[in-house]
Amino acid sequence: TIDTKSDSLESVYLHEGKIEYLYRNQQDSLILLTLQSGGQVSYNKFKNIVSSTVHKPNVVYDKNASIIELNMADIRDVAEIIKVWYGVDLKINTKIDDKIVHRINIKEMNLDEVINDINLISNYKIEKYGNIYEIKQK
Repeated sequence: TIDTKSDSLESVYLHEGKIEYLYRNQQDSLILLTLQSGGQVSYNKFKNIVSSTVHKPNVVYDKNASIIELNMADIRDVAEIIKVWYGVDLKINTKIDDKIVHRINIKEMNLDEVINDINLISNYKIEKYGNIYEIKQK
């Protein structure tokens, strides 16, 4: 249910399934929330504040510190943040429920270094074939 009746407040309530809500907070950090059934996100237009029933977002990008924090991020969260930050689409050729917690300093790391870093800690492997990146089972 999407409610936009109020001039100052918009909200999304998820009845079933899962959706991802991507937004920038007041500090211009990129935030990705994964809503599960029963979750809700509200946005106050005048205050530019997002509140949610999600206690900790899966992915946070702190623009000022150039840090990406993965908080129980699943394979799709990782693919999305790489797409948003580096402009690279990752093909996902596997079903893996692996969730990772990791902090990446993207100011000091290029895309290949980020991928190598993720490959070390995850139960999947990101591989590059020419200009195509794929996520596969290890």
